[in-house]
Amino acid sequence: MSVRRRVWIGVTTWVVTLAVVRVGIALPETCPPVSVADVRAAAAEAVAWFERNQHLAGDYVYLYDAEAGADDDAATPAFPDDYNQVRHAGVTMSLYQAAAAGHEPALETADRGTAWALQRTWEDGDRLVYGPTSGRVSVGSAALVVAGLVERREHTDETHHDDVLLGMGRFLADQVEDRGSVLAYYDADDRQPVPDTYSIFFTGEVMWALARLHTTFPDAGFDAPTERIGRYIATERDDAEPAFPPLPDHWGSYAYAEVAGWPGHRLGEVEVAYARRLAALFGTAIRSELPLREGSWQSWTRPGPSRAAGVGTTGEGLTALWRAVQRDERLADLDADVTERLRCLAGLMVERQVETDEAAAFSHPDAARGAWFASGEVRMDDIQHALSFLVAVEEVILRGAPSGGDR
Repeated sequence: MSVRRRVWIGVTTWVVTLAVVRVGIALPETCPPVSVADVRAAAAEAVAWFERNQHLAGDYVYLYDAEAGADDDAATPAFPDDYNQVRHAGVTMSLYQAAAAGHEPALETADRGTAWALQRTWEDGDRLVYGPTSGRVSVGSAALVVAGLVERREHTDETHHDDVLLGMGRFLADQVEDRGSVLAYYDADDRQPVPDTYSIFFTGEVMWALARLHTTFPDAGFDAPTERIGRYIATERDDAEPAFPPLPDHWGSYAYAEVAGWPGHRLGEVEVAYARRLAALFGTAIRSELPLREGSWQSWTRPGPSRAAGVGTTGEGLTALWRAVQRDERLADLDADVTERLRCLAGLMVERQVETDEAAAFSHPDAARGAWFASGEVRMDDIQHALSFLVAVEEVILRGAPSGGDR
């Protein structure tokens, strides 16, 4: 084979490869138009979903499978295997976020969820534990209860849950190791942390909860464990707890944004660098999701849309980083790109939500309206993360005109 022919084949191969990448992977973004009114209406529908799909006891419908035409409406015992107490706490937290954003009906629904959780809280010395009284207790559950109750306290100015917050805070702080890693479980039988157990989610959740507690109770000593976790996440966790692909830690983003707002406090340089890496991970995830808009020709080249839980957490994480950008001038150069990505994602979430007329075609319209489906089903954490993102991104959209169009 001649040199000229080999060169021609090589060039042709690269041209074809780049074309495939362009069409199938690096597609141009398509940003749906979106307004503050759109976002508020979508968030209100999500709040109403939880109102309609909450049991009298205070727990929530866990799953609606539209293809099977059924949900898990059967009465649930305290901690059944098929009901997740971490997600229960997360849903309740998102409802408090919605109430703080002006969706007042969310407060009553969240309070019922809190009552359900507090019935399953017990004392261990000066600590409060949320979970079963035997076996392993996940610390992420208590972290999200704390985050939700701090949100409630700030919104209502009511302090009657302060003993709960401080007791659970002490429980969480005791799970933080000297290097800043967080033990994911507590042994309710032995009354001590379970050694060598870690979670890709609980570490960021605990940091965020402790950071919020320091904001609320600045003299209670919650700043030290928060800062240990922050340094660990930024410098050691990827090696000590490797994850592939790299974890876009939205709970950690919440935590760093909270710490960036502490009076007189600045993020460390390693934490600023980590925040930049998170912004890149979130931005890439959003860019990969945008071409999957329903009805677009690009959707034929890619799998279906991701779960709302996954897309919502991406939005939550990047919105939290947007708040950190506003609070730390070292991140100011990220503002325009982060804002653009968030407005694109907000439009996508509004577009994908099931509207009233669409819900009428489902066997359970009340479980479909206001939901986001993937593979024919929706879980309560899909609504949770979408709601948390929508109520947070409203401030971002208020900063500029509605976006839209292809770019």
